[in-house]
Amino acid sequence: TLSVGTHYINRVNGETWLSTSANSATGTRLDYNPKFIFVELQGGGGGGAGSSAVWCSGGGGGGGYTFSGIALPENSHIKIVVGEGGHRGENRSDGYDGGTSYLYNANGSIILQANGGGRGRTSDDGRGIPGTYSGGTGLNGGYGGVKEQHGGGTTSTTLTYDKPEGTTFMRGGKSGGTTGGNNHGGGGGASAFANGSNGDSKGRPSSPGIQGSGGAGAGFHAGRANPGVAGGDGLAIIYY
Repeated sequence: TLSVGTHYINRVNGETWLSTSANSATGTRLDYNPKFIFVELQGGGGGGAGSSAVWCSGGGGGGGYTFSGIALPENSHIKIVVGEGGHRGENRSDGYDGGTSYLYNANGSIILQANGGGRGRTSDDGRGIPGTYSGGTGLNGGYGGVKEQHGGGTTSTTLTYDKPEGTTFMRGGKSGGTTGGNNHGGGGGASAFANGSNGDSKGRPSSPGIQGSGGAGAGFHAGRANPGVAGGDGLAIIYY
């Protein structure tokens, strides 16, 4: 599993390396020196919005997800960029959009793209937009709930990577974050890997998003503003 940042998979003189620089035989050499890999990409979740002393706020959307196989060209590379989760909104402020995750070829063309979830919004100004995807087989994130509403879940998708045994696996089928209702923030949207963060407090929600899910919005007590919570960082997984 690859975390937030930029990663390269290089084919150098018949060897395959996971590295921090392009076309370099440094870092970690992959067992069996694969010439073909499968890549999963998850975008970052949107951050939940902060509340004011008189209203609560909405949750961020879950990041998009996509999956595909790709051949590794000899003496060349592919680049994987993993987006971070959106930062929380401070008092009376919207959250921040989640970062987008990408797979590029050596020429800089985008092969796969998993967009980050949209920021949670203050008051009832709209849902946190779900992250979408392009390229490969994927699914959209769940929407962030407006104040006092649950976040949206993700559809369940069956994927296959064509190893000799034809392995299948499931992604999605996760639930949006719940809300405690009156004076609680909206729940975060789900990702392919995780449920959304819960709007479980009239103050700051107890837990941020994880694995690309959206952060919940803040609740309020009269006379006190609160921050929301961050969305979960994106991720990438490689198989060979």
